Amino acid sequence: MAVVLDAFSRKVIGWAIATHLKAELAIEALDTAVGGPPPPPPPPQKQKRPRGPKNEAPKTGPT
Repeated sequence: MAVVLDAFSRKVIGWAIATHLKAELAIEALDTAVGGPPPPPPPPQKQKRPRGPKNEAPKTGPT
């Protein structure tokens, strides 16, 4: 088995399986990586929501 990994995301982008470990196996894995479909777009970013009301009175310590 030969696997081609994306160095940044560490995702498998190409692979090939055979009963030998010859150079043709690695070339076949590279061909599937290059000729494969483009990766899907990243999911949309979630917008952060405020955690609480912003109009609270300032907290004061003991005086």
